[in-house]
Amino acid sequence: MNFFEQQDKARSKTSRLVIMFLTGILVLGIIAFVAVYMGYILFIGGGYNVEEEAISVALLFSLVFVVILLLATWFKISQLRRGGGPQVAKELGGILLEEGNLEKIETVSQHKIKVLMNINKEMALASGVPVPNLYLIEDEGVNAFAAGYTPLNSVIGVTSGAVNALNREELQGVIAHEYSHILNGDVKINLRFAGILFGLTVIYYIGSFLLRIMGSGTRRRSSKKQGGGVGGLLVIIAIAFFIIGLIGRLFANIIGSLVSKQREFLADASAVQFTRNPNGIANALNKIRSGFGSEVTSASSSKFSHMFFGIPAKSSGFSALFGTHPPLTDRIKRIDPTFDFF
Repeated sequence: MNFFEQQDKARSKTSRLVIMFLTGILVLGIIAFVAVYMGYILFIGGGYNVEEEAISVALLFSLVFVVILLLATWFKISQLRRGGGPQVAKELGGILLEEGNLEKIETVSQHKIKVLMNINKEMALASGVPVPNLYLIEDEGVNAFAAGYTPLNSVIGVTSGAVNALNREELQGVIAHEYSHILNGDVKINLRFAGILFGLTVIYYIGSFLLRIMGSGTRRRSSKKQGGGVGGLLVIIAIAFFIIGLIGRLFANIIGSLVSKQREFLADASAVQFTRNPNGIANALNKIRSGFGSEVTSASSSKFSHMFFGIPAKSSGFSALFGTHPPLTDRIKRIDPTFDFF
């Protein structure tokens, strides 16, 4: 396998996909405009100036929609950028591995923790990246993640399941994979995706909240006259927020999954480059495939699923199509086409 060629291809595809994602924001704005325009014409409009009114309302709504999306995204990205990797690790319940608190950890032996810390320093030397802080996520699934905005505020988190289940060679492959995400700037893009997903989720929940309010208000009204006009317009806007929020989330998942999948292949290839050993990461992936799993029980894991080494939740048909990670067998075959699955 030509790993440098693999990296060049993945970077090229990722650039195109990021452009697609930015284009998607514009597409969602257009969908918002059309939805409100049609809703106004069908349910509210009346009189000679109905089309002009509909255009004005639709433009205003589209502007509000885009502003909310951008503000929510900016807020979350700014929050994550200020906190860097440590904030992500804390949201996931991570424990900082440093000399003063190693004795508090009961799920992993002191020997295994020191092996992990030594591997961390080795991979920093191999990749040329400043040594990031290590966090332990006390979970039985075999998983890890890298998070941060720059190499200087990035961290690597590893589950206790990974430290306990993997041998030194396999753990080295996993850590090397995470170093690739730091070296190639994936951590910055991943934080931006987390912000974008947050923004789209806000749109969805605003619509859901408005619909509940509109439903309660409608039940209290005693006449059709009271329920028309502004009330009807607000219902249309609430429905538009809700539906466009759903479309936005789906669209973001699709584009995000394509970007993430390519970056996972790139990080796997880089891990072999750093360790000079394809067996380590291939066997680690196969352990996840063959029964150890990669689930992370933290409530925040879904927000950062694209940052993990493996999928931190149970797989489904939907995640296979629009998930953030390629199938394990595909990743292993990319690393070693002759791999003997057991």
